[in-house]
Amino acid sequence: MIIYWRVINYVKQIIDSNDELKFIKRLRFYPLVLIVCYLWGSVNRIYVFFDDEIEWIVALHLFFGGLMGFLNSLVYGLNK
Repeated sequence: MIIYWRVINYVKQIIDSNDELKFIKRLRFYPLVLIVCYLWGSVNRIYVFFDDEIEWIVALHLFFGGLMGFLNSLVYGLNK
């Protein structure tokens, strides 16, 4: 996340056209994919640390954990 943030801020400093600004806005979807995919695994691990696991959190962890490549390809494919 820090690397994405630093890259976006660096590119913002050197852009000089509206098309490049659109490129920056599209880059923001990649960290969103990371958050969506890793959120459920993190919630699951934190919850299991304190109590027994809940099946629907485990199911979301398994579902979104395997979707990262697919969601990244969607973000890449939907951009010009």
